[in-house]
Amino acid sequence: MRTKKRSVSAVVRCSICGREIASGEEYWVCTDCLPDLARQELLPCRVLRGKEDRL
Repeated sequence: MRTKKRSVSAVVRCSICGREIASGEEYWVCTDCLPDLARQELLPCRVLRGKEDRL
């Protein structure tokens, strides 16, 4: 006897806060965590105004 396989979609969660990522939403991290992640990742590129000559 053949059984029908149910389509069960896995829950996808933000890797930082754990919030569920909705279907159709882009993800790596949720939109709430993205600004903080970008700040952390870009920290080595930061330049302080008035300190530009020390590059």
